[in-house]
Amino acid sequence: MVDGFFQTPYSQTSNALGEIETMQLSASESDLGGYGQSSSQAIVQSGFAVREARYSMNQTLLLIDIQNDYFPDGAMELAGSLEAGVQAGKLLQVYRQKSLSVIHIQHISMRKTATFFLPNTKGVQIHESVAPVIGEAVFQKYYPNSFRETPLLEHLRRQQITQLVIAGMMTHMCVDTTTRAAADLGFHCLLAHDACATKSLSFGGATVSAEHVQTAFLAALNGLFATVLSVEELCLTLNQ
Repeated sequence: MVDGFFQTPYSQTSNALGEIETMQLSASESDLGGYGQSSSQAIVQSGFAVREARYSMNQTLLLIDIQNDYFPDGAMELAGSLEAGVQAGKLLQVYRQKSLSVIHIQHISMRKTATFFLPNTKGVQIHESVAPVIGEAVFQKYYPNSFRETPLLEHLRRQQITQLVIAGMMTHMCVDTTTRAAADLGFHCLLAHDACATKSLSFGGATVSAEHVQTAFLAALNGLFATVLSVEELCLTLNQ
């Protein structure tokens, strides 16, 4: 088994033939993308933010729920998911080129009323734009918070990770919840806004567009919980 390649409740590793071997783990082991530059500039002043978001050696890339159901022809297509997937893939490629730590989070819907991310479906699989490779950790979760009932925190503590670069879907749900939880746990969070995606929301008879949902949630996270940057800006921090 390749060290650090874990899933909950299962660990998967690939052998030389590319086949997946699965073994049970014990409990102890066990979105602004595509919306334009004007919205980005409203959220973060690039020069200052990049200076403040210096790269830490104890850093990992955390990719949250970038799964097929969020993409075209999926059961819960998001606005800008394709564009966000491309940006997340670019960020992932840089991490791989530099042999830096990568963690994938995969959501599994177990509720009887769930309509997407159902077990044993194509939609629950991680999208090809960021498909994991050998040596990259993969944790399955069942709640919006990626730390809840998963080995994620234990893994980060064991690897002495202090800084998280976060990207994924949905911005208003699992990305928001996980980022806030990570900040509360003491992690320094950098959030890739153009590698995130979300959808429109409704309340009280009013509908809020995906673009406005994206901007509102990123603006709320920026500052206290995370530094919000573009993928291009984050890549600059890796070269500081």
